This record gives sequence, C-alpha cells and structure tokens, in this order.
Amino acid sequence: RRVHGISNKMSGTVSSEVPISQKMKSGLNKKDFMFVKETGKELVKASGSINGQAFQIDQLDECTVYLMDTFAQIIADKCTKCKIYVGPVKGSIFIRDFSDCVISVACEQFRCRDCHNCQINLFTNSEPIIESSDELVFAPYNFAYEDLKTHFRKSNLSVMENPWKRIFDMTPVEGEKHWRPAGKEEFIPVLKDVEELIIPYSNFYPGGTIPDDSQPETLQEPNMDMESMLKELQKAQKQAREEAEEQARFKEEFCIPEDKKSVPLSLIHI
Repeated sequence: RRVHGISNKMSGTVSSEVPISQKMKSGLNKKDFMFVKETGKELVKASGSINGQAFQIDQLDECTVYLMDTFAQIIADKCTKCKIYVGPVKGSIFIRDFSDCVISVACEQFRCRDCHNCQINLFTNSEPIIESSDELVFAPYNFAYEDLKTHFRKSNLSVMENPWKRIFDMTPVEGEKHWRPAGKEEFIPVLKDVEELIIPYSNFYPGGTIPDDSQPETLQEPNMDMESMLKELQKAQKQAREEAEEQARFKEEFCIPEDKKSVPLSLIHI
C-alpha cells in the first residue's frame, strides 16, 4: 500500500511539505503563485503561467478557480463554497479547513485535514489521506482542458494507477463513515475549452460498480434462445476489442513504457 509523506509521529504534518516561499525560484514574484483572500470571483491560471512551481490557495469564499498548468505542490487553506479545478501536481496537494467545496485535482499524493462536506474528484498515484474530516465524497478526476495531456507527461504521473477510493482515514471513529464514493449522478465532467474528458473514467461509475449496460447480463437468462445468446456474445467480444484498442492508443499517447504492467482501461480508476 502506497502512502507517502506521513510523519512518523502522526503529528498531522506532511514530511515532504515545504513552505511556498522556499519553493520559489529566484526572480519570480510569489504573488503570481497564489490566490489569497478573494470572494465571489473566477480565478484563472493559464497554461505556462506556473511551469511546475509551487502554488498557494488561502481564504477564498464562493470562488471558482481554474489552475490549468503543472505544479510542484499545492497548499490550500480555509476555503468555503468554492469550486477548484487543478491540473497535474507532480508532488502533493494538502487541503485544510475546507467546507462545502468541490475540488478536482490530479496529483502524486492527496491529503486533507479538517474538511467538511466536500466532493473531491481525484486522480492520484497513492492512497488519498483524510484526517479530522467528514461528509466527504470521492470520485474520479473530472476536469479537462486543452493542454492537460501534455501536463500529465511533464508531471510524470502514471495514468495506469489511480486508487482514488482507497482512502486512508488517519482519524477513524468506530461506527462512523467519514467519506463515501460518489454515485453516477454526482460525476459531472468539467470541460474548459475542450469537448470531452482527456483522462477517461471508462466504463466504471465513480462508485466502482459496473453499469447495467456495460455487460451482457441477459446471457445469464436461462430462457434465452441460441441466436440471441450469440448476438450478445459478439457484442461483448466487440466491446472487449474496442477497449483493448483504446488502451493501446491511450498508452501510446501518454508514452507509457512497454514494460509497464498492463491492465484493462476499465480498471484504471478502480
């Protein structure tokens, strides 16, 4: 089980966390790499404006945020009723004191603390970590913009691994459930100047269950005639071929090495 950056003393800090001020390269204005104390605004960072630097979000209220670039890490604090959509983060994103928010992010590691009633649409290469939080809803990553595919490559995130719902709760309470997977109706793609999702969530609903129309359930019906069974079998075989072709295209576009363990595309978000 991959869990990164947890302090040995479980003190509530991430050992890999570095203050934003220490992550800035010389000659850069740190004010260009943060959104702080804003209310009721649409806040945007376009492709090329961050270029792999760290970013900070602090004290936003009823804002919509689009961060369409690559990031070293993101630290976000004290936001309410916000929608925050983030491109690939090479390292971690740490969210604290959020309430009534929707967050979409692709990252190496996700962690949140003291968050309430938030939906997290997530692509991550390690187990998400929650702490002192409740009423959280998790779903696959749902954000897309023009340069997202390029940014995934630059951030070295593996598109073959996304344990978005293998949540590690650092503060479990017996008899309480602090999070749940999203239902089908709660998964809503957010498209910024594109027409479809670039990182597909495939045939599986966000809750991890197979849709009724994704497999030939009627094959199990005892009174089904042979001709109908053959048609359903051919349909299933065609779907399997198409999925294999889609996986091959996906691996080629994201430059996945041939020795990378191959899994069906429909399992990427399980």
